[in-house]
Amino acid sequence: MEESKTNLLTLPMKQISNRDKIIQSAMHHFFTKGYALTSIDDILKDVKIAKGTFYHYFVSKEAVLESVSDTFADKCFQDIYQRFENSQSMNPLSRLNFLFRLIMEWKEENIESFATVLESMFKESNQSMHVNFKKKIQKQILPLLANCLYLGKKSGDFQIHDENITAAILIQMIEGLNEYIKEDLLYGNNRHIEEAKETYQRSMEKVLGVEAYSIRIIDWASYDSIREKFRQRSKSKAKSNDRVKEIVHSQL
Repeated sequence: MEESKTNLLTLPMKQISNRDKIIQSAMHHFFTKGYALTSIDDILKDVKIAKGTFYHYFVSKEAVLESVSDTFADKCFQDIYQRFENSQSMNPLSRLNFLFRLIMEWKEENIESFATVLESMFKESNQSMHVNFKKKIQKQILPLLANCLYLGKKSGDFQIHDENITAAILIQMIEGLNEYIKEDLLYGNNRHIEEAKETYQRSMEKVLGVEAYSIRIIDWASYDSIREKFRQRSKSKAKSNDRVKEIVHSQL
């Protein structure tokens, strides 16, 4: 799997509008400092614009957060959408598993962006941003899931009544599993990840009315690669912090 080609948390700096500069600066501050601890003045100093120019584009910091969330969610799913289009010849169940694999592969291919977002989402100063981002990501994945489920209902592969309601239920299951993934990747607490994966997959199979062991939410080859990259990233950050402490101590 290729390493991330670009950092999704930045926009091209050349020839971008003041609005995009504000979004890029806000994205940087929200992820590094935290949404609650970032002020409009922080963004103004970074972008070097007047307060009136800021309010020409955004009525508040909350409005900037909406745009930051939309920008990030769009960039996340742009590649997934394009690759998912190539799955139209698959049967509905294979297509659903393909979507799960695409999401996992996206995380692996964009590991720096994924890790930065995951780390920042659980800062105390980022609670409102966490909720906002989750809502935006769910909005992106809902139509993809609903499309899979609609075709599966139509063909008789899935025993469901309403594809949109079922898609919303599946998203809640995925969010539940993501809590265990977060504990594993951020804190190394992987005691229950295997059991959680099995439980959520079996539950999803019952909701869809498909055979046991036919759903695969997690591609373990990609997940093991992601986990190892998180471990290496944590070690690198720890060494960097130790080096800073050594420098500070030597100057005392």
